[in-house]
Amino acid sequence: MLFNICIRLYLFSMAVYAGLTTPCLLIPPMYIESLKLALVFGSCAVLFFTGLLWGISFYRISWHIQFRLLYAAVGITVLTSFQLITWTGWLGEIWGEPIFLAFPFAAALVGCFSVYYHRKQIIEYLESKA
Repeated sequence: MLFNICIRLYLFSMAVYAGLTTPCLLIPPMYIESLKLALVFGSCAVLFFTGLLWGISFYRISWHIQFRLLYAAVGITVLTSFQLITWTGWLGEIWGEPIFLAFPFAAALVGCFSVYYHRKQIIEYLESKA
């Protein structure tokens, strides 16, 4: 059930991210590069998020607090993934360029929206672990 939720989150997030970043089609190479980075490093983010969701499920706290932790986990996974881009040298130092800061913001927004959109499945999973 956990991996099913996370795969749905990933696929939904990629579709929404592709739609949200369509204004970048004015510069097609930037849009294509953005989607490639989202696919590669988004998979890293979803693996990390899966681990955090699994870890959070063991805490005996209300699901309201667990969801706040999951929203924080989205931010952590997005920042970690964008830092991985720098570490791998895919684009060099991206944090210094103001235009590139829009992409982590879009990714975090999409991640939070995806968690909210799939909240029923996540709540069912969290309640099944309680």
